[in-house]
Amino acid sequence: MSASSALRAALVIGPGVVAFACSFIADFDASKLPREGSRGVPDGSAATAGSGGASASGARTGTMSGGAAAGEGGVSASAGAGAADASLGRGGSGAENEGGNGGDDGTPPACDVSTNAGCAADELCCPVGQGVTCRKTSPDECENCGVACPTGVTAACTARTCECGPGSGRVCTGRDAERFCAGSPASCVACRDATDCAGRSDGKTRCVAGQCAECDAAQASAGCSGNKPVCDATTHSCRACVRSPDDCPKPLVCTTTGACGHCGGAVDCKTPTSPICDVGTTQCRPCASNAECAAGPKLPYCISQTCSSCNPTTEVGCTDATKPDCRGDASGGFSCQACTNNAHCANRPGTVCDAATGRCVACSSDNDCANPKTPLCVNNVCVACDTTSTIALLTDLRCVLKAGGQPACIRSGTQKGQCGACDPGDSRGCNGNQLCCESGGVAACIGTSTTQCAACSGACDPLLASTCSNRTCRCGSSAPCAGSGAQRFCVASGCVECRNDSDCTDATLNQCNPATAACVDCIDNGGCSGTLDRCDVVAHKCVDCDATGGCAGVPQTPICVASACTACKTDAQCAALVGSPGPLCSASGACVADATCTRNADCVDGIHLVCAGLHADGGGTGRCRVCDPLTSAGCTGTQKCSADFVCTG
Repeated sequence: MSASSALRAALVIGPGVVAFACSFIADFDASKLPREGSRGVPDGSAATAGSGGASASGARTGTMSGGAAAGEGGVSASAGAGAADASLGRGGSGAENEGGNGGDDGTPPACDVSTNAGCAADELCCPVGQGVTCRKTSPDECENCGVACPTGVTAACTARTCECGPGSGRVCTGRDAERFCAGSPASCVACRDATDCAGRSDGKTRCVAGQCAECDAAQASAGCSGNKPVCDATTHSCRACVRSPDDCPKPLVCTTTGACGHCGGAVDCKTPTSPICDVGTTQCRPCASNAECAAGPKLPYCISQTCSSCNPTTEVGCTDATKPDCRGDASGGFSCQACTNNAHCANRPGTVCDAATGRCVACSSDNDCANPKTPLCVNNVCVACDTTSTIALLTDLRCVLKAGGQPACIRSGTQKGQCGACDPGDSRGCNGNQLCCESGGVAACIGTSTTQCAACSGACDPLLASTCSNRTCRCGSSAPCAGSGAQRFCVASGCVECRNDSDCTDATLNQCNPATAACVDCIDNGGCSGTLDRCDVVAHKCVDCDATGGCAGVPQTPICVASACTACKTDAQCAALVGSPGPLCSASGACVADATCTRNADCVDGIHLVCAGLHADGGGTGRCRVCDPLTSAGCTGTQKCSADFVCTG
């Protein structure tokens, strides 16, 4: 079977640093490779992705998926490896164009991808993201970035050249005597074990010194039987035994027919490849059926003419978890062994190989977990992502780094425990002007609005807010209105107390001032009545009076002082009063009409006792006043009567 690759990922979280490293380990199972014609390298053809070649798709994506994808036996190098190099300071930030780019400051690239100049002899210059970096060569990436050496026909990479034997500088042809690269030191051979020679029509079904042969002298003439029981060590072909010296395997002897005989039962047939004693010929021979193995060496299976304790096609008989795979071993038989690649777990559906322990497990990395409900691998078991850590950032990062990664580990809602677009619980995975909402049980990021702002089903109160920003209801560009006092309603200008008179429900403050959007007592006189029938348009308060009047209805308080009707104190107040009954201020505080007089005796109101304005001879008509400006009559001492009939001085 073809080799496979296991992805290893390491996360290092430090102050402001997240580093991710990927590497590919190509595993090789000699005992289970398919026969010639079904392997990764066809006769006379170059290796291609999908048949032992390699694909570098994804090498320039600039992602950190770390995933690998290629056909059978292939290797795919994704940008995950480049991201790891970049984190170590070896390369740039990734390159779309072959050859990479220099730094933003105009410095040249670290190396030349076309010539590998700038890299050591055992390194390749590879594009990574927006830059380039030198990477160590290996059979997984030798002559070209992201391209592995052909599987099965190479063993090493030297000086950027795939090769089989050390220093050979060449790969095996994959045909005839150079079908495989194997051995230590490695060399081109026709076979690696008996399974590579099985099915041949010329009888050469054994693998001897890397070549298919009729028999193996080193394996007690394995492959020989009957009248030709001995394997010639030079020709590797079967011949008759010789009597002197007796070259039959002990305790057998060479018979006159040239056959080795005298086996009496299974106890006499100790080699794995000849476990059955043929009673008719007294020869140990390969098994022909499970029944023969069960009756002879007490083993349940006859596999490739060898009695075995396990079945390589079903793995039945392998009960030790650390040795799950039944395959050919060094003895020429079959035994339960640790797995070293995923092919060794092919007969155990739903498992992959954990090469570190040799067990077939449900997963060895997150990428092995295909069930969306259990996307992450913990202790070789695929589990829900929200069970791996209480730190959302770590689980989100693991979801991102999976092949086909998703932005968030969903911790609430229908998809809880899955890697998805976002988490409905806190909208992780969405930007500040998006919400994570479910539709048909699938979470997705949608734009916020006043109809769904802080939550998917939470609309902003239209009386308090007019916009939504960063998942927060706002009035314009400010905080939402409080809903009381001067912040009862949100309008275009911001938070206000009222929009119209109907918003003002207080018994006295029942009008909405359009200029300030505040509830006031009045806007004009039309809002006032009763004794408080005038509107102070500055304070927007109904008052008793103002400069326009308001005291005419109460004669005893005709003068407006500080918005209140009061009794007059001087004639000047009454004289200046618009619509006054008269220019005189009476003792009662009311303004009264101006009465004529011809003498002081006519003035009897107790305040205006002087008939002012008479002729010098006392004739003519005067007016009752406090004093007479001509004579200062009514004033005392040195006081003088002013023109407005007031004693001064």
